[in-house]
Amino acid sequence: MDIRKNLPPEFHEWITSTKWKERKDALDALLQNAKVPRIKEENYSDIMSTLGRCMKDANIVVVTAAAQCVDAIARGLRKPFAQYKNIVMMPMVEKLKERKPAVVEALSNALDAIFSAVPISRKTKANVGRSNRYPRRHPRRTKT
Repeated sequence: MDIRKNLPPEFHEWITSTKWKERKDALDALLQNAKVPRIKEENYSDIMSTLGRCMKDANIVVVTAAAQCVDAIARGLRKPFAQYKNIVMMPMVEKLKERKPAVVEALSNALDAIFSAVPISRKTKANVGRSNRYPRRHPRRTKT
């Protein structure tokens, strides 16, 4: 099944809205479409990049809904999800610092779904550990 088929026509308008309730409604509509046993293999990079942006949202309800969508899409797509893992994994790992248990649980469920869908050899190539907020500083060398 194509998950974009039954999305409301206002989906893109809602997902970019400044109101968190509209963003959550858009994600709930996507989640309803993604909760199927098998998702048709197509190009979902626009939806996945939108979900990656939603992971950086300040509202934890939106982040939780986005993580649930990633979970459902990863379980439905299975191996073809490998092409989207780099789009969503970094924002998800960064958001694991959140203190709310509901957010952490949703993120860990989504990461579990990604790890079960993507073969282990592809996971090792992910740039998950490369982004460091405080990089190491090297001492300056002075000429003597």
